[in-house]
Amino acid sequence: MPLRILHGRFHPELEEAFAAELAALKRRRPLAPVTVVAPSQRLARHLAAVAAAAFPDGLAAVRFHNLFSFARALDDEIPLPGTRFVDDDVVLERLVVEIVRREFGDRPHLRRALAIPGTARALLGALRELRDAAVDPADALNAMTEEHLGAGEDSPKLAELLSLHYLYAKELRDRGWRDRADVVLRAAELAPRSKLLAAQQGILYYGFYELVQTQLDLFNRVSRSFPTVAFYPYADRPEYAFCREFFASSITGEKRALQPGLFAGAPRRRVLSASGARDEVWAAAKEILRLRDEGVAFDGIAVVARTLDPYADTIESVFRENRIPFSSSARVADPPDRAIRLLSVGDAGFPRDLVMSLLEGPDVPLWDLATRALGIGRTRAEWERRLTPGEYAPEESRSRLRVPAATMAALCAAVRDLIARTSGPDLGTWAEHAAWARALVGKRDEIDSLAALDGVAPPPDGREFRRLLCDRLRRATRPAGADDGRGVQVLDAMAARGLRFDAVVLLGLNERVWPRFILEDPFVPDAVRAQLTFRLGSRMPQKLAGYDEERLLFATAAGAARDELVVLWQRSDDKGRAQVRSPFVEEDGIPVPRRPAGKLLEWAPELLTPKEASVRALLSGPRAEGRGEAAARAFGWDADAFAASMQFLRALEDDRVAGPRDGVVGRIDEWWTPTAARGLSPTALERFAQCPFLYFSGKVLGLEELDEPEWELEFTPMETGSLYHAFLERFYRSLAGRPLPASLDEARGAFDAGFAATAGEFEATRTMRFPILWEAERRRMRSTLELFVAHDLARRDGFVPAHFEEKLEGTLDLPLGRHGGVNFIGYADRVDLHPSGAFRVIDYKSGRGTRYPWRMDRGVFGFGRYLQPPIYFLLAEKALRSRGGAPKPAESSSGYAFLRELAEGREPEIWLRGAFWEQRESFARILQRYLEAISEGIFAIKEGPYCSYCEMSSVCRRRHQPTRWRARRAAFQPAEAGR
Repeated sequence: MPLRILHGRFHPELEEAFAAELAALKRRRPLAPVTVVAPSQRLARHLAAVAAAAFPDGLAAVRFHNLFSFARALDDEIPLPGTRFVDDDVVLERLVVEIVRREFGDRPHLRRALAIPGTARALLGALRELRDAAVDPADALNAMTEEHLGAGEDSPKLAELLSLHYLYAKELRDRGWRDRADVVLRAAELAPRSKLLAAQQGILYYGFYELVQTQLDLFNRVSRSFPTVAFYPYADRPEYAFCREFFASSITGEKRALQPGLFAGAPRRRVLSASGARDEVWAAAKEILRLRDEGVAFDGIAVVARTLDPYADTIESVFRENRIPFSSSARVADPPDRAIRLLSVGDAGFPRDLVMSLLEGPDVPLWDLATRALGIGRTRAEWERRLTPGEYAPEESRSRLRVPAATMAALCAAVRDLIARTSGPDLGTWAEHAAWARALVGKRDEIDSLAALDGVAPPPDGREFRRLLCDRLRRATRPAGADDGRGVQVLDAMAARGLRFDAVVLLGLNERVWPRFILEDPFVPDAVRAQLTFRLGSRMPQKLAGYDEERLLFATAAGAARDELVVLWQRSDDKGRAQVRSPFVEEDGIPVPRRPAGKLLEWAPELLTPKEASVRALLSGPRAEGRGEAAARAFGWDADAFAASMQFLRALEDDRVAGPRDGVVGRIDEWWTPTAARGLSPTALERFAQCPFLYFSGKVLGLEELDEPEWELEFTPMETGSLYHAFLERFYRSLAGRPLPASLDEARGAFDAGFAATAGEFEATRTMRFPILWEAERRRMRSTLELFVAHDLARRDGFVPAHFEEKLEGTLDLPLGRHGGVNFIGYADRVDLHPSGAFRVIDYKSGRGTRYPWRMDRGVFGFGRYLQPPIYFLLAEKALRSRGGAPKPAESSSGYAFLRELAEGREPEIWLRGAFWEQRESFARILQRYLEAISEGIFAIKEGPYCSYCEMSSVCRRRHQPTRWRARRAAFQPAEAGR
């Protein structure tokens, strides 16, 4: 029964010949079965549409298959008991890995290659190619031994691969598993006696231009036994060079060239160049909208790229913005984020941010603030230790956070439940781990795949199972676009083969993209493939021949357009680097402007989205702002909000005088602190001296930086400082009421006991994530404190520590004018007294760093930045006098003690001496200027070296040049305050 072969171009010759052949078959026997086989399911659906158009009254008993579904139908005719079809990449990859580990431990190539990520997948791909080519591993090994395969120096590596091929096939047989190659081979064996095929009026193979050996064997068996017509895409033209060899050597039968169809004319051709993938897709979207306005339905338009991987996500977002419906052959990443977080939270150590992202309910924002304030970072032990029921109201929170007891109890219950559910089993079979995962995240195919590994791989521990499952879930995808297959067809070039559209938009016509850059297979090079085909009759396509296939794919994609073809290429990438157009494109075409303004002004207004049209209106010359507001109102937006936003942005750029947008807000009530009754702290005033906007953000607006304790891998400066303060208070309190030791040796017992107690309290409230680091930090802090205490005891000069964490509060006896009633409040770390009546106020600082670069007199009077020592000096003198004492200011002092300076060989103290008493009026002028600026609401930013680590740097506009200019005019220089 001779095979008839009709060959020509896909459009219109093959498609018209197919419709005519199907009509001829149906005219003879309208109800006779006919089978149509195409390379892909998408092309099979297209042929079904062609057939439906040819038979509008109905088409009966015609079945459409792709190559594999056709083989599967033949294989299912006579079921093979005791076997199971397996096509899961995860299972088969793991089977390959286990075979290599078991059988190739002493071999130099495969076992070593497994250490490279992705090797298991590449090996499985090579094995599938060998099996699809029906390569007998024993015959291939013999041919290689006789040096007939041309492997050369790659022979040892190829020998290992062929041995793996033999063992893999044996493993599949022993397990009763069959893969795709097995199904096709058995279909070829059963085909001559198939009752299904015997009942067919005709079998129509359509559109394939290359077949692997197993599919070629099936085609030959079918065509020799049953009436078969092959519609082969080949014409004596340069672009069909890829098909020539296969057509001449592998397709035998009665061949007839189809006469070229009569075209009304070649499609209109339009070439555009863009900058980057997003601009390329944006231009494609506008071309689609133009075509739609010209009467072309969305269903009649295709967007084709050699590969859609660089475009899929961008196409989804851009087409959504432009309201273009589409379906696609592409798949986009769609990892189940919550499932991945649930599976991985335990192995990650229950970090606070990840735990909070998994909790649900209206109280989650409050829970988030509470866990931040509690300093919970990670580990189950830290959650259990720090999170307790009961009302939470920390004193130190600027936001005055209050969490009711019931809310805290609900948080504790939610966290306990989450930890219990996500703490998976440590040991178990793959199926047992899979059962736990299903209970946690629900049924998923990825879980079922891993459950099937029992008997393939050794039982995993819990961490390995969860890691593998999360890796699989992160690779989860979904079809891009609509599920119903309607709208614009967005296809890769392989999926677009043989299809026909009114208009086609081609993307990515760049060098090394289309045509793609092709490399030989590292496992089976082209020389070996050629010899396998020639010597063993096992056809394996050669990789480098793919350049001819690239030309064919371009020709078929471009030929799919009936009326219009739009070609797009990137003249530069997203970063502006120059790109080279494809050799398939002969002209540069029309450039799509890179600048957004240029694109919007050059494109037709009716093709723009509402947002783009509004921006265009704002860019269109005089009175643009009014047009933008009108556009917002026309599109149903909040025009008043739009106008207010535009006014705000314009003021930011154009204002010459600082205003509320710059922190110059004018007089405000209760200006010195969020709760005026508490008073103004010297520390807050120092923040104002450093940067008025820093004070405004924290003290007036009540903003504070959100802590992220889960990312604190080392100890924070605040934690270190708190430990220093706590120890020094404990140590000096323990010495109260008895003679002060003259040296550290005399105070060793008190020192050791105080440090052990302080460190113990610290350890009880903080989980040591890195015990070795904590031990090193503990030793460093102990050494620092030993040096400081030894220095302090040796230079006490008759002063005795008397008050610790002393609250100092009141007004200042300074000529402050209308601000004389301001209440100042603070806590002095230590106040020392002398029998003569002199006093000394000490404020501990961990280190001097860059915040205290000057001598005390320059820091106070020259730069107006050291405010705490003079204010504490005045408040301490007043407090001691109010208690009946007779303090002597001229012999007293107030200053900073820098604990780490001794260890670094520098002077550990700077002092404001009693002579300050005579300079009170000068200090009063500085202080009055600050208080006046605060009361007048002048909080403009002030740049300095502290900006790089300022906690409010994310909310100030110091990098905005107009804001900086206005701030410099509005702010005063601290040095001027004392003049």
